[in-house]
Amino acid sequence: MVRPQQVPKNWSISAVDFTNKLIQRKPANRLGKEGINELKGHEWFASFNWEQLLSRKMRSPFKPLSLEQID
Repeated sequence: MVRPQQVPKNWSISAVDFTNKLIQRKPANRLGKEGINELKGHEWFASFNWEQLLSRKMRSPFKPLSLEQID
């Protein structure tokens, strides 16, 4: 369980809740035991556009540097 003193400052309460529900010791208590829609329905994903992701129209928020850019 992620305890309040362990939470990074930029995490939301819903991110902490999501994480804690995923790392339950007993599989029967974990978020997602009922399937992917249980995960997708969590409040942390409330504003996430699943259709855009699935249609491959979503842009990645992170673009790694190419090898040429590193040198």
